[in-house]
Amino acid sequence: MTASSSSKELFKIILLGDKFVGKTSIRKRFINETFSISYNPTIGADFDVKPFGNYELQIWDLAGHNTFQSIRDLYYKGTKGIILVYDITNLDSFRKLETWIEEIRLQELYSPILLVGNKSDLESKRIVLPTVALQLRQQISSELQVPCHYIETSAVMGSRINDVFTTLVKEISKSQL
Repeated sequence: MTASSSSKELFKIILLGDKFVGKTSIRKRFINETFSISYNPTIGADFDVKPFGNYELQIWDLAGHNTFQSIRDLYYKGTKGIILVYDITNLDSFRKLETWIEEIRLQELYSPILLVGNKSDLESKRIVLPTVALQLRQQISSELQVPCHYIETSAVMGSRINDVFTTLVKEISKSQL
C-alpha cells in the first residue's frame, strides 16, 4: 500500500451467489473496467483491492459452488458489506439465494447487503421479475435487520456496476457511525 492509501479506511466486501451468476465479472468490471468472456470459475476465493473515495475496498469473490462451502467460512471474518448476486435469466440462481441468506445468518454477518440481479443485458431472456426481487430485498432487510438495496446490472455492458459499490459503501459508512 502507498502512504496515501494506507490512511484510507478499509472496507471488506464479499460477493456471494451461485456459480456462473457473474460475481467475478462484476468484480473485474469494477476493478479493471473491462469484461472478458473467458473467466475461469473461482476456486475457493479471489480478491482485489481498489481505492474508492476515502476508502480502500477489499473485494472478495467467494466461490459459488457447494464444494467450497466449508472453506468460505474462513473469508467471512471482518466483512463490512455483502453483494448477493443472482442471474435474472436463471430462476434456480434466484431460489438458491435462500441458502446464501441462511449462510449469512449462520455467520452472524450484520452487514449492509446489496441484492444484485445481474445480466440485465439479457432482458429478452428474463425469468426473475424485479417485483419478486424487491420482495426478497424487503424480506432480507426485515429478517436480518440490516439495510438491503436492490440493483440490476450488466457486467457485460458495465451498466450500474459503479452504482453497486457506491450504494454499498454509503450504507457501510452509515452503519459505522
